[in-house]
Amino acid sequence: MEHVVAQSAMMSTDGGAHDRCRRFPRLEPAGSCRVIDALGDAHVRILGPAEFELGGALVHLPAPKERGLLVILALQPGSAVSSQALADVLWGAAAPEKYRKSLQVLVSRVRRRIQETGGPDGHDLVVTAGDAYLLRVPCAAVDACRFEQLSREGRDALGDGRAAEAASTLEQALAMWRGQPIPEVADTPGGRAEAARLAEMRRSALEHLHEAELALGHHGDLVARLEVLVAAEPLHETLWRQL
Repeated sequence: MEHVVAQSAMMSTDGGAHDRCRRFPRLEPAGSCRVIDALGDAHVRILGPAEFELGGALVHLPAPKERGLLVILALQPGSAVSSQALADVLWGAAAPEKYRKSLQVLVSRVRRRIQETGGPDGHDLVVTAGDAYLLRVPCAAVDACRFEQLSREGRDALGDGRAAEAASTLEQALAMWRGQPIPEVADTPGGRAEAARLAEMRRSALEHLHEAELALGHHGDLVARLEVLVAAEPLHETLWRQL
């Protein structure tokens, strides 16, 4: 899938929204890429098996494609994702000929699941935007998006010499991980690329955390953890240097 550059200016209340639209293939559809305020108390977790929580209750999404749809939209919270991009990641080369109709059916099922949980009208959370759909939640409601924010903040704090703040922030970011990221779409090219990107960001955050702990003098606590990581990745030069 090739990257598409937006032809119109993108409006955003989240500084990372523009970057996310450029990063993920074909994610600017016929509409703006902007973050919309959340409706209700929503939490979307995709750094592990997908979970969608509304008002403290988990939305039951039994079908893999239902969870896959949620994952793709959550990768771009508040931003419209084209039908073509959704089909590419959900089905890859096996996308049905009438994929738009298949997506309409899938979206309707997810909206119904949301309402069955006692949440808001499903149309208010999974929104149609021309030939595209968006998940109407802010970055802070999605663990992957929040992880990216905290990782940046931790890295910046480390660069500024604020090691204690960096360590605390990076620990908070890494604690969000519950397993392999976005497993629901990891078997398609677009999903594999995004999963690899997230995994690399996790590794980078872990390296920055180690640097912060070394700066704080926590050598003894770090050695055992680094030995395990080096055994798993013996060619990783940064881990050897930190050890």
